[in-house]
Amino acid sequence: MVHRSRRSRRGIAATELAFLAPFLLTLLMGLWEVGRYIAIQDLLDNAAREGGRLSSSSGYFSSNNFTAAAAPHAAYTLPPPSSNTACEIQKRVLLFMQNSGLPTTGATVTVTNTGTTTNPKSWTYTYNQSGTITGSGYDPTGAASQLDLLTITVTLPYSNVAWSPLSWFVSQSATMTASASWVSVADVPLNVSTTIPSKPLGPTDPLP
Repeated sequence: MVHRSRRSRRGIAATELAFLAPFLLTLLMGLWEVGRYIAIQDLLDNAAREGGRLSSSSGYFSSNNFTAAAAPHAAYTLPPPSSNTACEIQKRVLLFMQNSGLPTTGATVTVTNTGTTTNPKSWTYTYNQSGTITGSGYDPTGAASQLDLLTITVTLPYSNVAWSPLSWFVSQSATMTASASWVSVADVPLNVSTTIPSKPLGPTDPLP
């Protein structure tokens, strides 16, 4: 009967571990990187949806253009809770990201209004974490009409949120992006006649 020594068994185990270690390390690093990427993407999706929810109310500015889209194209203000400052939507999205535990270094938030099929628009403004504003057109949210299509896009360099410096599965140069599209529910002006009828209106009488 042959008995193998404990030293021999330990040597075999060490050899097996030496062969398996690179594979196990790669697997663990992959789980770490991909898991981090998915978690950050979920937070960015939430931030974009929050921006879309706020944008659909048409109660906040998303640019530094406070000129009304309708004639006579004069400057206008929004009622509270708007603070009537530039890029309120974008700033709130960045604040949402911060409250979610995300760094906002290098982050950008873009709000675009493409209008409707019958009344297309191309108003878009981008605000980044350093406070730079770029874009064109009237304010995408404050000057929006009812049913205008609004798209909020959030970008963030992966290198600013990566935990692993190896980048075996996700490149450090990757830019994470999340978008959400909402429809504006801006109020439609209601014109009410102030003329008091001289007699009760009949079924065939024209409206005043």
